[in-house]
Amino acid sequence: MAVHPEPSTSLKGKLCGNGSNLVGVSRRSWKAGWKNKSVPFLLILVLFAAGCGNVAQTDFLPPPGELFDIGGYKLHLQSIGSGSPAVIMIAGSGDFSLTWALVAPEIARTQRVCTYDRAGLGWSEASPYPRLATREVEELHALMQKAEIAPPYILVGHSLGGVLARLFAYTYPNEVVGLVLVDPGHEEQKTRQEPEPAGKRAGRVFVYSTEQAAILGHCHR
Repeated sequence: MAVHPEPSTSLKGKLCGNGSNLVGVSRRSWKAGWKNKSVPFLLILVLFAAGCGNVAQTDFLPPPGELFDIGGYKLHLQSIGSGSPAVIMIAGSGDFSLTWALVAPEIARTQRVCTYDRAGLGWSEASPYPRLATREVEELHALMQKAEIAPPYILVGHSLGGVLARLFAYTYPNEVVGLVLVDPGHEEQKTRQEPEPAGKRAGRVFVYSTEQAAILGHCHR
């Protein structure tokens, strides 16, 4: 049964009318990875501990996928497995393709899985354009075309990636047959959140990355 989120005016409510299936999933794989100390999981921990969230900091490792030029700058994409529809995994704010290192191989047993790095993250080059939600979606669409990965797609979005997945489904409704939202963010989460009493706010720090602030700000406008 399809479960649709409450549409926002900034996304014009069109997501609920495109026939996409929305599925909620847990993050148990992270717990399993920590318990088993698997190589991909430990690699992720090492990379994040080193703070490798941009191109310069991942230069010491070869990209696991390929780089595709989408108009003067290149984005990194790794595709494994086979089968249609292709599953496109969209990482959260400041994260990149290795976020899905434990998940993608399992899905690749039956489907084609694509993980990628947004511009300026992971092995992808920086983009000359502002980091707006519409631009992020256009770049992902261009990347799929350059890599010759044809629709239909199932989009998997975590956190900020959930916002981008919904916007992609709205922008290209005929190319998306399903959505999986993993702890998704919302473009109006900062304005809808009820203010906390002063006592509870003490000592609590909310951190937004530059990317997240830019994208959520644009969506809200």
